[in-house]
Amino acid sequence: MLYQLFKLFTKKESLVTEARAEALRMMDQARHMFETVMTAMLATADDAILSRVKDLDKEINEVQRDVRKKVLEHLVFCRGEDLVEAIILLTVVVDLERIGDYTKNLGELVVMLPERCCWGKKADVVKELQARTVALFDKVRGAFEGNDEKAAREALVHYREIADACEQHLREVFEAASGEEFVPREFLHLVLIFRYLKRVSAHLKNVATTVINPVDQIGFVKAAEAD
Repeated sequence: MLYQLFKLFTKKESLVTEARAEALRMMDQARHMFETVMTAMLATADDAILSRVKDLDKEINEVQRDVRKKVLEHLVFCRGEDLVEAIILLTVVVDLERIGDYTKNLGELVVMLPERCCWGKKADVVKELQARTVALFDKVRGAFEGNDEKAAREALVHYREIADACEQHLREVFEAASGEEFVPREFLHLVLIFRYLKRVSAHLKNVATTVINPVDQIGFVKAAEAD
């Protein structure tokens, strides 16, 4: 026990630094999960894809627990030093864990489908939004790693563009389905993908706000910042 305490005291100053590095690793894993699932949606998904996604999700959950442990140990042994940084890290890993969950759920739905996803006339739209969401991962990661307010504000603009596009295309899908007794299969696929894309981008937006907002306003975006 004394040896463990000695290790904690001698390591205490690096715990938050280590936790931050692990949060960045979580972001990389979440991005990889997202790309894996979205690629599978353009082909026929199989159990191997889903198994890989679930493994990545478990890794994200393990890293989240390790970040929490390091942050709490730091706060206990450093008597509240770096409190804001610690709170930010705890908030960030929750958002990244939720991205992992959404992506895993999307992968499960893809495997349930009897054949490859059908996007109809929205195929190019889905591919574009996929690419923009991957780019948002990179923008948010850079902003968070470098504490770059300019990049974070740019990420908020990109998020708003993705969210607005998802809402616009959802409205068009529902308008097209209005009055139809039998809704085409592609409409179901589109509703699912647009909602999931918006949720994933929203959690990335939350991470971006940690760079520019005070702790009590993390996750919120002022209208002027997203225009």
